[in-house]
Amino acid sequence: MNGAASNRTSFVALFREHPWFGFLLVLLALASAACGNLRLFSGDEAPIRVKGGSIHLELLNATRTWKKNGSDGTKWKMSGGTRNHADYKLTFAAQQGACSVTPDRKTTVKVTYSDNHWIEFTGQGNHTAVTSDVGLQTSADERTLSYVVSGGYISAIHLDGHLACAFAASGEFTSLDAED
Repeated sequence: MNGAASNRTSFVALFREHPWFGFLLVLLALASAACGNLRLFSGDEAPIRVKGGSIHLELLNATRTWKKNGSDGTKWKMSGGTRNHADYKLTFAAQQGACSVTPDRKTTVKVTYSDNHWIEFTGQGNHTAVTSDVGLQTSADERTLSYVVSGGYISAIHLDGHLACAFAASGEFTSLDAED
């Protein structure tokens, strides 16, 4: 008997003598696939969502909050967590033709409002830093960081310093998600 046939025979014998071994292998494969879909092996810093007519940076994790980094409300960081990547995996929803690039992975995202005020979030090492040219507010649960103004819309998105999307009216932009 050659070596390959001998190995196959001993493998089959293992399953015959220990039927639970096969069951555990299948269970392990299913658990592995489920963990991959849940992104359990990425960093624990919360994903960010930008949405709505005003600029809202919403943390998609109930255990993280926004904390001021300074006193004027223009610099912010997350209450905890780390990232596995210095850049973000981006996806966005917008009116067809408004965006000139595929989002892909980027380090800096700048969202500009129609009154020319902006918020920028950057992957600095393994953490997110937020900077704006105007003071920002947090929601009561501190999970949403906002620039709120009546009338207007998100007018542009810059990725790594380059214009990626331009919007001429309210409703052309729906959302942007940034993940580890």
